[in-house]
Amino acid sequence: MSTSIRQATPDDQTIIEAIIQEAFSIYIARMGRKPQPMLDDYTALIKDGVVYVIERDGEIKGTVMLVPQEGSMIVDNLAVAESARGTGLGRRLLEFADESARLAGYHTLQLHTNETMVEI
Repeated sequence: MSTSIRQATPDDQTIIEAIIQEAFSIYIARMGRKPQPMLDDYTALIKDGVVYVIERDGEIKGTVMLVPQEGSMIVDNLAVAESARGTGLGRRLLEFADESARLAGYHTLQLHTNETMVEI
């Protein structure tokens, strides 16, 4: 199986949003609201160049948002399609985030999550 990571394009938005909805909808009841990734403006995020996708055999199976901040790179969001969970794609996205941060000159990579998202 061929796996690659690339910057997202506007053509990817529909599948990115579907993966985000699938990954985060289970947390609505726990949090009492939609998690922020379900509310984000992916048109703007893709335009800003902070959204990346992981493809397996040419199909998008996951996404990560990397937002540079003063002093560190933020993993703002990471999600893998349900059909691809447990296959190492999430780990590969985190490795990509770490590598991207180092190449950009950051020494710190931050990942924030809600306390109710215990599976993360």
